[in-house]
Amino acid sequence: LAGLVMVLTLWLSKKAKTVTETEISLGQQSEEEEKEKFGSTGMARKIVKMTIGFFNFVRMIIPAPVRNWMMKRLDMGSSFADLAWGRETAVYRITGVLTVISGWFFTAFSAFLLSLVIATVIFYTKAAGVIVLLVIIAVHLFKNHIRHSEREKQKDKDQIFNLKKVTDVTSTIATTFEQMGLFIEEIKISTNNSIDGLFSQNEYILRKELRKSKTIQRWANIIIANIFKAVRLFTDKDRVFSYKYGQTIRRLQKLADGQRDIAYRAYNHVSNHHKGLLQSQIEELKQVQDILNDILDHTIKSLMDNNIEKYKTIILKDSELRKLAADLNERQIERIRSKESKTRLTILYYAIIGNAMMISKQCIELMKIFSNSFGNK
Repeated sequence: LAGLVMVLTLWLSKKAKTVTETEISLGQQSEEEEKEKFGSTGMARKIVKMTIGFFNFVRMIIPAPVRNWMMKRLDMGSSFADLAWGRETAVYRITGVLTVISGWFFTAFSAFLLSLVIATVIFYTKAAGVIVLLVIIAVHLFKNHIRHSEREKQKDKDQIFNLKKVTDVTSTIATTFEQMGLFIEEIKISTNNSIDGLFSQNEYILRKELRKSKTIQRWANIIIANIFKAVRLFTDKDRVFSYKYGQTIRRLQKLADGQRDIAYRAYNHVSNHHKGLLQSQIEELKQVQDILNDILDHTIKSLMDNNIEKYKTIILKDSELRKLAADLNERQIERIRSKESKTRLTILYYAIIGNAMMISKQCIELMKIFSNSFGNK
């Protein structure tokens, strides 16, 4: 019976699947950045640096014929031998191994310590202690389930941005533009949450959006990798367009930078308990927010629906945003002269408006490239 329960757990448990995926990812031969699920740690970087230094030394003292013979002996091998761990992925893979191994020791130590605590509580508190422990364990398991479910949802979102099959140029480009639409939608959601969190002085929301900036950057990197896949399919006659299409990389990065800057500035202001924006500034920034949302919505719809009809509307909205920014600049100058707005508030105010205009500009640039791709549709 115990064996059956274990088999069913390994088969049905999402956490067991996560462990299996980790093992597979550590042995994959792909060196594409978007598939590296582990980050980089100082220990892993030192190990890789020492290893590279050692093999460089060995390469200097071993004759070339011997090196060639050794390389041939490595054919049909696995792990290190089949070059699954290349220089481009070594740090991330070693970080994964260190994470797994340290997890073994941490689990054993935690089990030992927890057993000691539970035994002590039961010994001194009897039945009452057991009830309290059961409640604590239930709450912990529930929270752990929620966290794991959120990670799974995050993983599913990551898969949306992955481009698995790359064979046809037109469909590949269309797919990457659609992914850009999804990406901009995430930018819009996070930016709105950050601005609203700043208005309400909600540190919890702002901390969450600041953390999300890492996820957004990861999504940007995935789409950028997809763009490289598409560019590899271009022929010589596509050289001019490939340059323009490649410019989407810069636009995506700037969009991610804009989201991160707004989230960071808003969180930094609120977490340091500075005074909130003036009511007049909030009302003005809401106007900026509304126009920016219109621009983002039109851009998202265009990219997702493969339709450039909203291009002129986006340009008009961008002009409206810049005229509003010029007007707000005059109002803010008056507040500075009257000493109504302090330095920190002024910097924050201008930063949000500046980032809004920058994000709007990137949307227009993306739409220009998109128009060149599908303008005949």
